[in-house]
Amino acid sequence: MSFSNRSFNNVRIPDSIDQIELIFIINSPYPNYAGGIENWLYNISHRVKDKFKVTIVSIHNDEYPNLYNVENGKISYLRVKTFSSYKIIQKLIRSYLVLLDIKMASWMMSRRLTRHFSNPTNFYYIIALDTMYCISAGLSLKQRFPNSKLIASSRGPHAEIYGKNYSLLKHFFLNFEKKMLLKADQIWANGEDTIFELKEKGFDASLMLNGVDFNKFNNAIKSTDFNYIFNSLPSVVNVSTIIPIKGINELLDAAAYIINELNIKINFVFIGKGDSQYFIEYAKSKQIFEFVFFLGHKSNVCEIIKSASIATCLSGGSGLSMAAIESLASGIPTIAWDSPVYRQFNKDQNYLKLVTPKDHIALGLAIVEVIKNYDYYLNIAKDAKDYARKFDWDLVTQSFITKLLNDNSISN
Repeated sequence: MSFSNRSFNNVRIPDSIDQIELIFIINSPYPNYAGGIENWLYNISHRVKDKFKVTIVSIHNDEYPNLYNVENGKISYLRVKTFSSYKIIQKLIRSYLVLLDIKMASWMMSRRLTRHFSNPTNFYYIIALDTMYCISAGLSLKQRFPNSKLIASSRGPHAEIYGKNYSLLKHFFLNFEKKMLLKADQIWANGEDTIFELKEKGFDASLMLNGVDFNKFNNAIKSTDFNYIFNSLPSVVNVSTIIPIKGINELLDAAAYIINELNIKINFVFIGKGDSQYFIEYAKSKQIFEFVFFLGHKSNVCEIIKSASIATCLSGGSGLSMAAIESLASGIPTIAWDSPVYRQFNKDQNYLKLVTPKDHIALGLAIVEVIKNYDYYLNIAKDAKDYARKFDWDLVTQSFITKLLNDNSISN
């Protein structure tokens, strides 16, 4: 393979390709929806937009506010409408009907892709941000242009999550995922634990890191918007979508144990999208509501994390948790479950304090221990902050480009 003089962070672009186009497919209303996958997509796409033509395919839904900066002209957006795009119909999409909506989105995306892209001289990298329906959406374009590359980006146990939510179709999802992964030219995994899980299923994958804007977290000042929370008592902050798999119940149980049983007053702060009403009622039932704060989605998350005493990372998913990376970069002590998700951060040094998963007593005792020995854990947090530099988005973007352009299957 020959190369031109063009380069990106010392990665050379093959001159055998007339025009490289990157096509990201995401099964969410991006840019009107925020989460770990969406943050990865935003940061990568905006760092490569000056080097490659970039198109993002997502679901149309303007009911939510625009949560990401959309630069017209630099990145193209193809948004498809499904049942959930219409507010009047959205309320009727429940239970197994959600799957029909997801299937419809995949079909609409496939149709839109084949109509939009037609230049046979272009080289398309189709990056599906799941292991199932996004791959299915990209297959038609891959079939139309055999030289294109279809990449599956595994952001977690997609089939298992679907199977848990829709138990009657558990085996269907596992088989469907296997069928789709067999169609992919490459598989990326967002953590060593995810690589292992894919290996158990018979698939080889390479590591694609999550990232952090390290300078932003390093230079951020503490938030003054919530002094009434952070200046009154020690505080614990948890950044995640407000759903049970993120350990919200366990953290509230730990809070109740600390406040009611140990008689220690600490504020507990939750940042992230999602309906918090159930958890608000749960906190009230535990008689700890005055110490619990649900702030919703926030754009200045780095300032809020740095304002807290401790961060917790309690996800039951997989991959290199973006919230954990951000907590490490913030330089405050961080407590997490002792699971493969978080254990991979402690390979060389114990940057995270790990506790038994789902054990709210162990979690509560760990929080109290950190508060009582704060200087010791703050020194660990300083080392963890230096470690987090390796996840800076510029380095992650360089790895992303390298994986694309060092693919040996590209030929003249």
